[in-house]
Amino acid sequence: MDNNFVNWEIQNADLVGMEGSTKKNIFIKNGKFDSIQDELSNSDVALFDAKDLFLYPALINSHDHMIASYSPKVGGKVKCNNWLSWDNELKSSLVFSERQTLDISDLYQLGAYRNLLGATTTVMDHIPHFVNRSQIDGLLVRLVKDYTLSHSICSYSLGWGDGAEIEYSLAKQKKIPFVTHLGEGFDEESLRSFESLKKQNALGEFSVLVHCLPFGAKEAKEIAQANANLVWCPSSNLHIFGKTTNIESFLDAKVNISLGTDLAMAGSENMLAEMKLAHTLLQETKYKKNAAQILFQMVTANAAQSLQLSKNLGSVNVGKAADFFLLKKKSENPYENLLLSEPEDIVLLARDGRPVFGKGSLESLFQELQVVSETIYLGKKDTENFQILGSPKNVMKKLQSSLGYKKDLAFLPLVESIV
Repeated sequence: MDNNFVNWEIQNADLVGMEGSTKKNIFIKNGKFDSIQDELSNSDVALFDAKDLFLYPALINSHDHMIASYSPKVGGKVKCNNWLSWDNELKSSLVFSERQTLDISDLYQLGAYRNLLGATTTVMDHIPHFVNRSQIDGLLVRLVKDYTLSHSICSYSLGWGDGAEIEYSLAKQKKIPFVTHLGEGFDEESLRSFESLKKQNALGEFSVLVHCLPFGAKEAKEIAQANANLVWCPSSNLHIFGKTTNIESFLDAKVNISLGTDLAMAGSENMLAEMKLAHTLLQETKYKKNAAQILFQMVTANAAQSLQLSKNLGSVNVGKAADFFLLKKKSENPYENLLLSEPEDIVLLARDGRPVFGKGSLESLFQELQVVSETIYLGKKDTENFQILGSPKNVMKKLQSSLGYKKDLAFLPLVESIV
């Protein structure tokens, strides 16, 4: 995205934070929240009245593989004991062969649209830098730029990075996240992976540990004591393994937990869908009463903390990037309202103060803010249109051209209008 910022103001918004919601007027200047107050700024700028709408910080997807932004899902009928079994099934599938025919730039654009429809503007794309470096500038979502990584901590790990010990040391030096799958399965190596991580001196406050499936209270306590972070991806876990993280143990230990969709070929359609599943699972724990609020924190402040982005993202505060979205009210409880919402309920989504997705009725606002957008129709509501930055229609046309037939993607349900 370019940096052609236009200043504007949102009035009468019910601003959502960790303590509930309060009615505020929000002035956006140079892509950041410039003021948040009870009165209007009296500036001569574009105004948007957000009366009867909740305003949330944009969501952060803490784990994705953008290069795998394709569908349908692979496998799932026979549950796996480790990630390699599923990966072998993936790479022998027709879906994978189709994906391999596509340009990486198209896959990343598809991944961006998948995330935007889930009210998400920031994504941790877990992949070596040489893969995504060329995609970062100009992409509609913000990819985390600064991180070190391993693929996983096991003998059959893919060769990402220079080993956990070196990668974590570099992350600590630069104060950036070290991201790795850990315990992605239930075989002996997955069970031993936590001890292996510790032996490589890769457990600490910069560790972002994805999955941790076979671990219990003992490991959760040690992870908490190290101020390390967990990323929970229940949708892909259940699809591949039939089980997910012992999330209650990690909540008991007060580990910093965030949520991720994981790749589209095994995970959820978007972050809104991931939150719904996570909420269902939390109903089986002692945390069911506050589950909605816990999940809100996972996808905002917790995610920003784990990815070392708290200075700029994770909440609506003066000086931070103006990444936010507006939702219709289906519930007066802002956290429950978020869980009830679908992509079609997003009134407006902005990144760096610029609208990137919103209701078709806001086309004039897009124009006033100098945002060039395309009209699309989603899912079953084919008489209601939306504005979106870029051109998903062109991406889908390129997809059809590459494959030789029309392809439907579950996470990007574009339809033609019937009017």
